[in-house]
Amino acid sequence: MKIRTIAPRNVLIAILSLSAVFAWGQGKINVVFDRTTHDFGTIEEDEGVQTIVFSFVNLSDAPIFIKDVQSSCGCTSPQYSRNNISPNTIGKIKVGYNPVGRPGEIRKSITVKFGNNKETRTVVLYLKGNTLHREDNDTDKFSYTDGNVALRTALIDMGTVLKGNTARKTIEIYNPTDKRIKVDFASIPNNIDIRIDGESSIEPHSSAYVLIDFKTSDKDRAGVYSYKIPIKVNRKNAFAIEIKATVNDDFTHITTQEFARKPQIWLIPPYLNMGTLKKGKKYSFKIKIENRGSSPLTIENIVAPEAPFVSFGRLKKNIINASESVEIEIVVNTQLLDTGTYETYCKVFGNDCESPVTDLYLEFAVE
Repeated sequence: MKIRTIAPRNVLIAILSLSAVFAWGQGKINVVFDRTTHDFGTIEEDEGVQTIVFSFVNLSDAPIFIKDVQSSCGCTSPQYSRNNISPNTIGKIKVGYNPVGRPGEIRKSITVKFGNNKETRTVVLYLKGNTLHREDNDTDKFSYTDGNVALRTALIDMGTVLKGNTARKTIEIYNPTDKRIKVDFASIPNNIDIRIDGESSIEPHSSAYVLIDFKTSDKDRAGVYSYKIPIKVNRKNAFAIEIKATVNDDFTHITTQEFARKPQIWLIPPYLNMGTLKKGKKYSFKIKIENRGSSPLTIENIVAPEAPFVSFGRLKKNIINASESVEIEIVVNTQLLDTGTYETYCKVFGNDCESPVTDLYLEFAVE
């Protein structure tokens, strides 16, 4: 079971650096990004440079410009214009990431400095994901197999997908047998297109490419989505692949008036130490979600993406008016756990442009 862990001495730092798409100071420079973290999901070294675009809207009362953009690694190359960006106008920063020679976890940052005639503001953008190692032979490369068909991995992480957009991944599939095989897919949900690029038949000891499109609409709920899709070889089930994506709102369409009346989410507390729990039982804890803004706060989703032993009670209401709060019940099922210490997190998705995804950190021990 994969659990994201956070060293206790770093918890406070983690809480203070929660994902946010909003950058604001007491001066005149106000900008809202479509996101400040981009998740590539799972990529391969052979895919080459990955290019993405961060969009932002200038909600200041005067033009601003990008003074400087610095990346934390030479593998990351930002491109941007130094032209003035008028109020209520969208600007873009294009970022290229080169995964060649960098297998494993992606964790990079890009520091953006905005300016006008008086002020300077800094926003830090983040890149995350995982790069699969380049292998020298097919046996090592396609290690996930049932003997009839083989893949690099059975988890296809599409990464971050903004509402109304489509994410595409291309994965390689291999025929390890001495006979030609025909590959199909079953139980495909409506928001996913998956197909072999070209003919669905694969020659012996040869590979083909699978095209996966993950589609979203403006009406979708923000959250983490996961689907199991069976692979069929010669009309018989082989194994299932898991397709995963994180769907977020795009706040670059917000107006100055909406920004002034924005909701503001607060988790009380943002970090919960549950103490020592007995194995084989279920434990219930409660926290508050509070709206300290002016407009109603809508809670779209609450998930624990890497903790299947955590579930949530039903909210009494998912629209929280200004100065109001609602309790959320968190249930930990220790029947699914071994003894030991656990540190994980939950994600609360809402319509706060300052914190559209707010993390709640959990810590406990099982004995």
